[in-house]
Amino acid sequence: MIATLGNRKGGCGKSTSAMYLAVGLSRVGRTLLVDADAQGSILSWSEEAEDFPATVISWPVRDLAKRVQDVRADYEHVVIDTGRAPGSDDPILRQALMVSDQCVIPVSPSLMDTRELRKVLALVEELEPLHHVEARILLTKVRAGTNSARDVREGLAGQGIPLFSCQIGLRESYAAAWGTTPTDLGEYRYVLEELPMGARV
Repeated sequence: MIATLGNRKGGCGKSTSAMYLAVGLSRVGRTLLVDADAQGSILSWSEEAEDFPATVISWPVRDLAKRVQDVRADYEHVVIDTGRAPGSDDPILRQALMVSDQCVIPVSPSLMDTRELRKVLALVEELEPLHHVEARILLTKVRAGTNSARDVREGLAGQGIPLFSCQIGLRESYAAAWGTTPTDLGEYRYVLEELPMGARV
């Protein structure tokens, strides 16, 4: 499986989600984690972590699709973390989607974030004649005891936009995980179970 974490808005939990999913997938098969963000936060995280289980490569490049294709046979799973591109085009996200089976779109339950995700969904739809990608929304940074996530979930579902049934809470443990190899996957274990290969870790 090749999964891209994509959202044009920063601060929605893309890199954290990519790290947790890569750690989980590495427990069930050899996994490559591609840092396609020019800021290099994934690579920096993995360099700080002790015994990080996935292979990490920094490829914030416009020929990303070709590079992933060249090595995909060496791995059971590939996770691609994309960055945020200014302007209307996002060539790296486009390249990542061209080789992906899944697009996980982390979105925090705010109006601004839900507006930005439409740009990712539009790109997925644009690429459909060339390459099919299953795209789903993953609600992240959900505050316990508030109605915002419920309202956003109902609004998106009402528009026919697919979502993961699970969601990621606003937990200090996720923020504190930077530079470490998480041993407790938290709610990300449910995300893995909902992916097509249904990884139970």
